[in-house]
Amino acid sequence: MLHTMVTPPKTTSHPPCLRVDSNNEIEAVASSTVTGEATWLYLISPPILPREIPGTDSRHRRVRKVQFEMESHDQGWTSTPANKGTYNGSWSWFEAIIYRASASPCWLDLTSGPFNLGATFTASDIKELFPNPNPNGWHIQSNIVASREPWVHSITWTEYEDPEVHVDPKSLKGREGLGHELVRSLEPDDRVMLIAKSKFRGWANHTYRGSIEIFYSV
Repeated sequence: MLHTMVTPPKTTSHPPCLRVDSNNEIEAVASSTVTGEATWLYLISPPILPREIPGTDSRHRRVRKVQFEMESHDQGWTSTPANKGTYNGSWSWFEAIIYRASASPCWLDLTSGPFNLGATFTASDIKELFPNPNPNGWHIQSNIVASREPWVHSITWTEYEDPEVHVDPKSLKGREGLGHELVRSLEPDDRVMLIAKSKFRGWANHTYRGSIEIFYSV
């Protein structure tokens, strides 16, 4: 089930937060794909609101923070015992992509709940479907290796760089450690997509629930 909510502030009628959440269960299984890479669109946010606030002359909205929460686990086993219980060598993860309607095909129906993008499109196809902003695609969080129990991960990105995170702009899992780029790139009418991924034979991403929250300053 999908829920979308706009939360009003206590002292004004202008919404400071967009939230969407889902408790749909999916299994993004790499072995079930021709390319060996599973890609599920698990959740997509409502469109980013216009910068201008109706009825005011000088006040503008600005996206300050995006927060993701996922409850998930991988396939529950590994052929590398040393990695069990860690994030090392995990090929079950989540990625964020910006959907910009002006640059993506209008025939894409992304509003019907979790959607198996990998059943129709390869990883290179998906980059062509969502070309802007360029680069597009950020690593959010990997699953713990070889866990049969779901874990809850909450990840917050602001417009500011985090000097303490590992940064890999060429990571195969998305631009790792560069979430501030997504916050800075968001424009009115953009939507944020939460993508469940797994890659290589044997890997899976079992997702039980997830949410996206987009916070504004006004």
